[in-house]
Amino acid sequence: MTGAVRYARLLFRTSWKPVLAWPVVLVALLAATGSSLIDQYATAGGRLRYIDAVGGFVVTRSFSGRSYDLDAVGGILANEMGIFSLTLFPLVGIHLAIRFTRAIEDSGQLELVSAGRVGRRAPLVVGLAATVLTALVLVTLGTAALVALGYPFGGSLAYLGGLGAIMLGFAVVGLLVGQLSMTSGMAYAIGLSIWLVLYLARAVVDMRGVDAPWMSPQTWLAEIRPFAAEPTLWPWIAYAAFFVVLAGAAFVVQGRRDLGAGVIAPRPGRSTAPAWLGGPATLLLRLTRRSGLAWIAGSGLFAFVLGLLAHELSAAQAKTGASGALAQSGGVVDGMTSQLVQFNALFVCAMAVQLSMAFAKEERSTRTAVVLSTRFSRWRWWNSAVVVIVGWSALALVSTGSATGLGLWLGLEDRAQYGRALTATAQLGPAVLVVIAVALLLIALSSRLAAAAWMLVAWTAVVALRGETLRMADWARDLSPLEWLGKVPVKPWNTNGALSLVLIAVAAVAISAVLFRRRSLVAS
Repeated sequence: MTGAVRYARLLFRTSWKPVLAWPVVLVALLAATGSSLIDQYATAGGRLRYIDAVGGFVVTRSFSGRSYDLDAVGGILANEMGIFSLTLFPLVGIHLAIRFTRAIEDSGQLELVSAGRVGRRAPLVVGLAATVLTALVLVTLGTAALVALGYPFGGSLAYLGGLGAIMLGFAVVGLLVGQLSMTSGMAYAIGLSIWLVLYLARAVVDMRGVDAPWMSPQTWLAEIRPFAAEPTLWPWIAYAAFFVVLAGAAFVVQGRRDLGAGVIAPRPGRSTAPAWLGGPATLLLRLTRRSGLAWIAGSGLFAFVLGLLAHELSAAQAKTGASGALAQSGGVVDGMTSQLVQFNALFVCAMAVQLSMAFAKEERSTRTAVVLSTRFSRWRWWNSAVVVIVGWSALALVSTGSATGLGLWLGLEDRAQYGRALTATAQLGPAVLVVIAVALLLIALSSRLAAAAWMLVAWTAVVALRGETLRMADWARDLSPLEWLGKVPVKPWNTNGALSLVLIAVAAVAISAVLFRRRSLVAS
């Protein structure tokens, strides 16, 4: 392929940070979890207590997938990392594939590169190679970290290989939808939708204990059984075939479309703007309409399906008896509701950061400068952004809380569950406000800092989902705004913590408005 080597040098020179940053972040999470578990479950007695606590607890399968080989500390690690293995690793794979291919094409950089001596296939090959390199760095660093902690080399290598396989499996999904879509935004929306459907399908199958391990890449990971005496081979073959077929399809589509085009073309807009687009708020609302509705629909579907599965949980626990940490801390249903509403809050936090990044992107594209060159002031533009982002977030909290409540209502045939789930989700609203305020404060400093807000979302997720497992210090847990509110509905809502978060958010937004008015706009 003509120019592939030169293009690879250019890509790695400009995009080396994600190739190294994502493996380092993921391995740090893995190493922190592995270090905590190998100390806790070093003895056979400790591992037996773990099996008794969570081995038969049905709710863990809905979030983390099926668990195997819990009599080995490696199997416990795979189970504790399950929720991140099935969410974070696939989503990173989708992101990297689109980031290294379609996003570069959207920016116009590929058009400049292809004007030189660069073959048609070279950008796609190099983009895929960058994603594969990221997975290889992950496998290498992760295996070294686990071996250093005392895990067996063979099991560690197989486990990290499985994580790399699921990442690359969803990376080729992102690669294909990137070629089918006309924009990177559309590609992200389709890729995330595919992941969501597969995750929910797996949750239903695992919760019901259906013997269908072949059904999707989400179920193949657990079937690898890296720490078993005799690991299985067929999941590796399945991942390899999946990778080859989807990557081949992406190359076929790429060879049949024009640069900048896509198979799925967006609907053309109106030739003239409607009268109601008369101010910054309505303009920003229209710009964020598709993303906001997509987040609400996706998170609502997730919340409803997992809430509906509560009847499976209730039936299973009626047979086996409630056990485990959730049962001991407020009942099986309360424990599941608490996890569901925390998922709701995390979804809304992610949506808020993504919408904030869209606001920052308007500035980097110089469109904000065009708006501010008219009669609209910076103050009005900034306040409009705050209103739009907070409005979408409030709507998402209500919709996800209602979806969770409706699922629990139908699943448990208990009407009271609707109000309890909706109230519990709404009570986490102050934490969302703080995330929004932090994102806006970063943008007020520089629009290029917008992506740093994802660090707060990621830390909030780690604390919410694995804070107890990692035995985090109180000060580290308190860096997550959700920790200030209490584990509702298992524990009472912390009104003092909620008030503190609201005051922090208001102060941060006020400071961000002043900073934005005083600094120069960032050019693309």
